[in-house]
Order: sequence, then C-alpha cells, then structure tokens
Amino acid sequence: MPFKIGNTWYMDVSYKGKRIRKALPGVKTKREAKAIEDKYRLKLLKQELLGEIDPEPITLKQALDEYIKKHSEPHLSPKQVEREKGIVKKLLDYFGEYKQLCDITQKDIEDYLFQQLQTVKPATANRELAFLKSFFRKCEEWDYIVHNPARKIKKFKEPPGRLRYLSPDEMQRFLKAVGEEKPLVRAFILTGFYTGMRKSEISKLKWKDIDFENDLIIVQESKNNEKRTIKMVPQLKKILQSLPRRSEYVFYNPETKKPVYWIESAWKRILKKAGIQDFRFHDLRHNFASYLIMSGNNIRVVQSLLGHKTIQMTARYAHVSDARKQEAIEGFNQHIGEILNDSKSENRR
Repeated sequence: MPFKIGNTWYMDVSYKGKRIRKALPGVKTKREAKAIEDKYRLKLLKQELLGEIDPEPITLKQALDEYIKKHSEPHLSPKQVEREKGIVKKLLDYFGEYKQLCDITQKDIEDYLFQQLQTVKPATANRELAFLKSFFRKCEEWDYIVHNPARKIKKFKEPPGRLRYLSPDEMQRFLKAVGEEKPLVRAFILTGFYTGMRKSEISKLKWKDIDFENDLIIVQESKNNEKRTIKMVPQLKKILQSLPRRSEYVFYNPETKKPVYWIESAWKRILKKAGIQDFRFHDLRHNFASYLIMSGNNIRVVQSLLGHKTIQMTARYAHVSDARKQEAIEGFNQHIGEILNDSKSENRR
C-alpha cells in the first residue's frame, strides 16, 4: 500500500520476496499513488506470466519537456519559450509530474482552466488553452496519445481590448511636451509614435537595422519572431540621424552601452506637461494604427506594419474607420439640411 512521508507519496510493492519502494513526486492523493502502484504491479505480472514488456507509459512531465525542447525552442523567440515554460510549471504544479499523459481527459483540462480563471484574465487562460491544444496535437502526431483531449475546448469570451489613441488636440500637446525632452528620450518616444513599434522592439533596435539610404527600419526581433520593415518618415529620419553612435544600439545606457528598456520618469513628465491622462507607451501603437485606418489605409497594410500574425488582431481598429464614416454621414446630413433650409427661405421670399 502507498504511504506518505512529509509531503511526498511513495508506492510500496512486494514482488517475489522483494520490496520495491519508489517516491512519487507530484502525486497529491493516496488514490493517485494507489493507481500508479497498481499499474506497476500489473506490469510486473504481465512480464512474469506472459512475457510481455509494456512500453514505459510517458508522463506529462516527460512529454512537456520533449515538446519544449523539440518544438518550442527551435521555432519560437526566447521570450515566447520562457512564457511557455511558465505554463509548463503551472501544469505540473496542478497535475503532478507522475500524471500519465494518456490519462488526461477533456474534463481534466477544463477543470484546470476553470481554476486558472479564478486568478487570471480570460485572455491569459486562452493563451494557455492555445498552448495545450498545440501540445496535445503534437503528442498525437508522436503517437503518445490516441486523440487530442483539448481539441473540442472552446476559447473563453474576452472583453474588448483597450484601444486608446490621442485626439488631434491631445496630439499637439503631446508632441510639444516630447519636443522639450533630451534628444535620446525624444527620439525613443517619437520612434514609437511614427512607427507603431513595440517598446521592446525599439529598445533592441541597432544602427545596422536602420537603412537611411532607403528610409527603412528593419525589426529583427519581433513578438512573433518574424522580421518586418517599416518606412521612415522624414521627421523621424532627421531625429535618428542626429543621435550619437557610441553603441551598436540606437538607444543605450551611456554607462553600460546596453539597451535602454524604459524611460518611465520621462513618460510621466511628458503626460503631466501635456495634461494627458490614461495613456501608456503601448498606446502609441494603437494611435499609429488608428490614424492609419482613419487615413483610409487598407487593413492588410496596417497588419503588415504592426507585425500582427492574423488579420483578426488588426480588425479591432476597423471600428475607428466606421466612426469616421459616421462622422462623414452626419456631416453630409447637416450640409443637406442647411441647403434645404436655405431653399425654403428662398421660396418664402
């Protein structure tokens, strides 16, 4: 019978006069320990009586480790791999290292995700679900399982994403306040303003990634691990050309020559000067996309400039264009109303 020492369960099997004891790290209940013990005992009997040697059943931990090594690390950015390793840790904390991969059911996964929803947002739970779908699909391809238990699980409904952009009046005040900052700070912020690049992409920008001859910025390390190019406007080109080149990085710490990752105090100072509230650095990306759409640009073009993997990610900005259409219709109606009123006045005369 299984027994427990401290927080660890052990299996205890007697076979042919020998006593076999093994620690079962990750096993949380006596019932789980007993199930593992029974399977081990059955395996020994099959081997003795029938000469059958069952292939060692793969555990969740073994499969996850192999997935990260053979699938995630070769195809994803280091940041994405770290994010997936974080999900792996949570899965092993919940299921235990000795959980057999083939024993995990759709309900097990749904129970896990429901527990996650108590502490994380639906968007985070959906990212974990996407990981699980991919993981079990790969396990199915490797013949570790017969079917993918996560295949039929539906995504959770997410609230509308944040979409904050500057009004024309706010934009004037913002640019005036940015213009009063030191050259490096000013250039960092205006790079985000004129390109829609992510903060991390700006921080990692190197001089070799800027093609001044063709007015291009090449984003080498994006969130999606894909390269993209962005056209530089003349204003930004002039600003970047004026910066000193004392490091391989465009935006660097003068002491370490390493990338500057954030200038939070300067950002707060700028917003205070400009009298702008509830505006984050990442909102410069929303601002860039929103005004591109309002200027009549094709949504596919905007998708490419932002580096979105799917068109659905860019579609959130479509309603900005709809708002412009509504304004145009209202303006049209107002203009027609004025014409009709003028016509009535003329008839009365």
